[in-house]
Amino acid sequence: MLYLLTCSKGHSWETSSTDEDGAARRALCPVCGDAVDLLPLLDFVPSSDSVALAPLLPQAGPLRDAAGRPVVAGFEIEEDLGRASFGLQQYRAKQLLVNRRVLLKVVVAKEDAGQTGWGVLRGEAAALGRINHPNIVQILEVGERERQLFYNAVEWVEGPTLAEHAAGKPLPPLEAARLVEVLARAVHAAHEKGVVHRGLRPVCIRLQPQPSAGGPKRKPEPVAPPFWLAGAARFLPKIGGFGLARRPVEGDAADVELHDGQPSGLAPEQAWGRSQEIGAGSDIYALGAILYELLTGRPPYRGRTPGETLERIRAGELPAFSNKGRGLPFDLIAVCRKAMRRQPKNRYKTALDLADDLRAFAAGRPVQARQASASERAGRWVRRRPLTTALLFLCLLAVAAICFAGIYFVTATYYDMRELSLHADGADSRRSELAKRLLDSQNAEKRITYYHRILLADRAAAADDRERARQLLDSCPVDLRHWEWHYLNDRLAQPGKGYLSLTGPAQHVNAIAYSPDGRRLAAATGAAPRNFGDPGVKGEVLIWKLPAALPSHNLNGFPGVPRAIAFSPDGRWLAAAVGGQAANVREWDTSQKIKLPPWSLNGAQPTDLAYSPDGKRLATLDEHGNIHLFPVGGGPETAFMLFAKSTCLALLNPDGTKLALANPDLDQVEIREPQRGVSLEAAEHDAEILALAFNPATNLLASGDREGIVQVWNVATNRLAATLHAHTGAVTGLSFTHDGRRLATSSEDGAVRIWDPVLGLELLRLTPFDKDADGSNGVTAVQFSPAADDWQLAAVHGNEIRIVGPQRP
Repeated sequence: MLYLLTCSKGHSWETSSTDEDGAARRALCPVCGDAVDLLPLLDFVPSSDSVALAPLLPQAGPLRDAAGRPVVAGFEIEEDLGRASFGLQQYRAKQLLVNRRVLLKVVVAKEDAGQTGWGVLRGEAAALGRINHPNIVQILEVGERERQLFYNAVEWVEGPTLAEHAAGKPLPPLEAARLVEVLARAVHAAHEKGVVHRGLRPVCIRLQPQPSAGGPKRKPEPVAPPFWLAGAARFLPKIGGFGLARRPVEGDAADVELHDGQPSGLAPEQAWGRSQEIGAGSDIYALGAILYELLTGRPPYRGRTPGETLERIRAGELPAFSNKGRGLPFDLIAVCRKAMRRQPKNRYKTALDLADDLRAFAAGRPVQARQASASERAGRWVRRRPLTTALLFLCLLAVAAICFAGIYFVTATYYDMRELSLHADGADSRRSELAKRLLDSQNAEKRITYYHRILLADRAAAADDRERARQLLDSCPVDLRHWEWHYLNDRLAQPGKGYLSLTGPAQHVNAIAYSPDGRRLAAATGAAPRNFGDPGVKGEVLIWKLPAALPSHNLNGFPGVPRAIAFSPDGRWLAAAVGGQAANVREWDTSQKIKLPPWSLNGAQPTDLAYSPDGKRLATLDEHGNIHLFPVGGGPETAFMLFAKSTCLALLNPDGTKLALANPDLDQVEIREPQRGVSLEAAEHDAEILALAFNPATNLLASGDREGIVQVWNVATNRLAATLHAHTGAVTGLSFTHDGRRLATSSEDGAVRIWDPVLGLELLRLTPFDKDADGSNGVTAVQFSPAADDWQLAAVHGNEIRIVGPQRP
């Protein structure tokens, strides 16, 4: 006889045996090892005993009625629902004893030669018998009739299937997520009982309408599982179709063969027939496929034929969301993709994890499938807690209002205090300004009084009123005593003393220069031939030791006339600008009396020269207005700067890169910084500028012109400090004292005048030279001693040099 063996968990397999109490009854389930539930099927080869006893047994009624519907005791068939998969015939029936409607599934043994339908009924009965969940249909009765007809009575669910409800149209993302959450929790309950559905599809799910608690006019409230809210309607989803609900064993038909129609919901392991991999992960994949179809309105894989659909599933590529899926939440897409991963181990571990992620999405919380950004998490927190957010917003608004009010009052108080402070500061400033003006006026009055006494003392000395002159000098404040005081004091101390004349120059003195310590004075002498054909005069440089006024040594052998000379800041080097046919620049080491090779100016005549205050460069001005820079101590020319025609030169900064030049064409002084491209206009004259002098201690630059006007310019502020109407003739020389507080000017009118360069006041007028035979006593150069403790002043007329002022010991 042929037996269908089943276990208590619904696993089934076939065997044949002649010993009903033998091996068949002692067999164990090859899947779970449970005991056998033996139930013989139709015996297609009746035994002789059964044939002999047949006339004696009562005859059974027909299996079908006149309409062809099966006859099942206790049930009344109401409607034929058609043939389902695996040869099952489905009917809507009424269970008479309890008066309830059921779904009756029937299989007739003669029509189920392979016993597949019978196995489906027994598997469904075994699975549903172990599950009690509101979202899974219940098994109500299982029976058979004379071993020829077998049936299952399952809970009848009113309402459409999910496929009919969706009708190929996408559902709102939130509704789809909540429905799949309900289904996932039901599937998890089945998994906990060891039941794997293996065939989840929208057609297996029915939606049972539920009465709305809010009434037709009231907006429905969100519901939790097991119910599902779709728009204004509330449903109770029910999962059926548990005919395949068991783990497959070797020899079972593949899941592909057991599914009719399009197998779009199969997992890749089911499509490949890998029975050892089929399990709970397959149902999770099916739930992801249902979510995909609800979101997009189409199955994830759909070919023109079932075979093409299987090929797409086996390819394993995650389906792209269709155009209808545009605008879907990224979190929900991430959940769907995680549920439909190719490998079961990469999907959600359990259906409950999938349900929890869907609930997190519905609540606006982060999902496990996708890590949200901080802004997204904040937005979800706000949406989840609108009341808390509103309270926090009100609190923040209150705090902001308090802060604003506090800031307003603090600011108002601050401005009030500031206004008071400004008034106080203004009063203090005005008081300080008045005090400064008073002090300045007092100082000015004090200085003017001092200058007045100096003038009176000079007049008294000139009138030979020595006692009066002494009284006036002694009454001068000590802190204001300067060169003029020491000069007058020396005259009173040594009455009848004349000016000290330096002997030696036999030729015209073109320029003089003090050494930085004031102990030496150098003079450049020589004159060009007056008439054509006269023999040229070779110039020389004479050096005297001071204060003894003794000649030190002469530097001669010049090919022309030295026009300008200068000592280096350390006093070691002496440079001369030599004019003539062999014009050049010469430099001597005065400590070792060594003459260095000359520098050529490319045929141009030098007109002026000066050492940079740092003592590293020698700047030479030629007749074309070009500046040549030479390294001190010898070496090639380091720089050449082309300017407009200039006659005088002064260096204004330590490295000699800031220059003051006298432009004879424009009659103005230009201050230039070639490396920075800066050019400024300083003093402007109405006549040709003949002399320049600069004092770094006060940043004062003096310029004198041919009409006897001297302008004093503050280089730091680029402003005019004073204009001196110094002489009646051309200004020939300018010199500041070491501290810049006094300025000496010389002129062709024969006078040397001492000035306060800031106030523009004349302090003394000197006439160091008497008129010579041609009636001239013009002073061609003037120079203060640069030493701080020396009050000497050197003046030049022709070939004479005289020292004015007290002699330093």
